[in-house]
Amino acid sequence: MTCLRPLLFFCSVVFLTQFLISQIVIYNSQHNGKDTDWNLYKSKINQFYMVSQRFQSRLYQKTSCASKILGGFTPPYDATVVERLDAAGCISLGKLNMDEFAMGSTSETSFLGPVRNPWDRKRVPGGSSGGAAAAVAARSSWYAIGSDTGGSIRQPAAFCGVTGIKPTYGTVSRYGLIAYASSLDQMGPLARDAADCAAVLDLVMGRDPRDGTSLDVPAGGLLAALTGDV
Repeated sequence: MTCLRPLLFFCSVVFLTQFLISQIVIYNSQHNGKDTDWNLYKSKINQFYMVSQRFQSRLYQKTSCASKILGGFTPPYDATVVERLDAAGCISLGKLNMDEFAMGSTSETSFLGPVRNPWDRKRVPGGSSGGAAAAVAARSSWYAIGSDTGGSIRQPAAFCGVTGIKPTYGTVSRYGLIAYASSLDQMGPLARDAADCAAVLDLVMGRDPRDGTSLDVPAGGLLAALTGDV
């Protein structure tokens, strides 16, 4: 019986994952994203998400920034982005691989091993938030939160065929983000389309007293603005 326990555990995890994905697919088929009512869409976006290894989050595992140097680091607090998503009822599935300390553009420099592009495992997913883009492209996560200093959300989003946004500096609090270049760093969403990205940004944007560079901008209006022509 002892030798069967790993197999039984694996089967239970696979079954649970398949069940959750099936429920997401059913829900998505009922709500195809064409509505722009914020209350309706907020209930849709309160689903599963993941964050980059660059974020402070006490949930599930240590924050290593994909480096052996921080392999044993346990965050003492959560990033503001994580706090706001949790407060909105979102469910974190865990943390995602990336280039070590965000220094790379292929997600191959991680101490944890390289990230593969889900569309073609022989190709890279881009970086440094390659794990976030790959997870969304593989439908492993409804959306993901990455970090962008010089293209680390936008480039992997393009490589993996998803939508990624680097918000205007100060729109999203950097509190809890392991710094690379503080005057350029920003957190942003990666999702399947612009509507999902807008809905996520509406949840996490706004002033944070713990980040002096954050902007006092009204939240909740981005999704509603996605009407008509650009």
